[in-house]
Parts: sequence; structure tokens; C-alpha cells
Amino acid sequence: AVMVMRSGIHGLVVGMIFLTIGEMLLFTNANTYLRAVVPDHKMGRAMALLSMASSLALACSTPVVGYFFTARTPRELWMVLSATGLLAAWGYYRLPAPRPKDVV
Repeated sequence: AVMVMRSGIHGLVVGMIFLTIGEMLLFTNANTYLRAVVPDHKMGRAMALLSMASSLALACSTPVVGYFFTARTPRELWMVLSATGLLAAWGYYRLPAPRPKDVV
């Protein structure tokens, strides 16, 4: 975390590495989870909602974080990001367990 907070090209490179790893984990595991939880006849709708939510989050995150960097203090940015992370963790633990597939 200390390395990412550093200014300059090194902090940017380390931050991009962490973001890339996070995206790789998100997109592969999200599709696998949907396949395990959603019934087959609703799979198209679920995949569309996942794609829409991911695209909206990626499109809106840059302007929102940019706003905080210019109009707020870094402490307020980290407080908002920490609260968002706790909310996401709470939502993760409330996800339903994957249902077993029928063996044909």
C-alpha cells in the first residue's frame, strides 16, 4: 500500500499491476459464479446485467475518483473508498451459495 501511494512512475506502475490483477480476478470469477447460481433460462439476462454493471462501474469510477482528488482531501477519498469496500464485502457474504447442477 505504501508503494502505491508514492508519486511518480513507480507508483503508477504498481497501481496498474494491482488494478489489472483485480480485473482478471473479477471477470473470470464473476462469470463462473453466475453460471453456478443462475438458472439456464435466465442466463442471458444475468450476463447482460453483469456486463452492464461492470461497464457502468468502470466508466463512472474515473470521473468520481477524479472529483475526489480535485475537490476533496485524500483522507475523505480513503474514507469513501473504505466504506465502499466494506459495503462490497458485506454484499459478497450475502450472495447465495451455488446450486448443484443436475447430472445428465
